[in-house]
Amino acid sequence: MAAVLPPQGEQFNGAFRATPYGGTKSYQANYSLGARNLAPGGTVSVTHHLFAGAKVVDELRKYEKNLHIDRFDYAVDWGWFIVLTKPLFWVLDHISRYVASFGIAESFGLAIILATILLRGLLFRWPTPPSNPWAR
Repeated sequence: MAAVLPPQGEQFNGAFRATPYGGTKSYQANYSLGARNLAPGGTVSVTHHLFAGAKVVDELRKYEKNLHIDRFDYAVDWGWFIVLTKPLFWVLDHISRYVASFGIAESFGLAIILATILLRGLLFRWPTPPSNPWAR
């Protein structure tokens, strides 16, 4: 993902456009800040941030917290069922890190298997014998 982040807490105008380009699409995002008043001989500075990297949720949340960017972790497509997918990701992430603490590589595949076993164990129900065995 590549994202240019305007100064937070400041008004800006933004635009996004996708145009056909050689059989695919070319994407462009722009923003412009408001005008600044500058006295003769004075200076003005504006801080912009650029994020270019993988959509690692922990890293996105660090940027969100440190730069005060609302919902920056929404760069990850949580889908329509975000109420389920974010908590499920949290569980899988913690299981994966727990397994990694034993020297096993951090693996979401193994975390999915262990979460499935855990869920099956929670939902398991012992069969109850009939109260009167002769009543069949």
